Amino acid sequence: FGADKDYCHIGISELQHLLLKCCLLLGVTVELGVEFRDTCWMPGKGWVVKTEPSLVGRELVLDALFCCDGASSRIAKDRGATSIAGGLGKEGQAIGVVANFVNSRTKQERELRQFSWARQFNAPLFKEVKTQAGADLENIVYYRGEESHYVIMTP
Repeated sequence: FGADKDYCHIGISELQHLLLKCCLLLGVTVELGVEFRDTCWMPGKGWVVKTEPSLVGRELVLDALFCCDGASSRIAKDRGATSIAGGLGKEGQAIGVVANFVNSRTKQERELRQFSWARQFNAPLFKEVKTQAGADLENIVYYRGEESHYVIMTP
């Protein structure tokens, strides 16, 4: 994973491709151009998902429903399901900026050094960023993926 031996990471598009390949190998049906509308639990049937346009008649019955829309999941909340919180325990409170730029693989881009900086270890740099850009940040990370450059900043 990644373009640097010092940073073990994977780009967003690379991760999406990897997950799609795993789904296809496991026999998951992937539908493009379909919008999720709603879910409901039907005793004796299970979860029924409604889509636009409909995929299978009027309802699509599933064996399991995984909500991957965050700790404040609308789907889970609307159905009375319990959200399982993980991570740092600040779900719904964390904020950050993720910027993705195309990696054209030029010589100059290949020479860019990846980094992961935290304010606690480099206070002068973060003070300068705040002074020059007005951004009061805790972390700044730059990763170079095969297809994209990623810059992540958290206040």
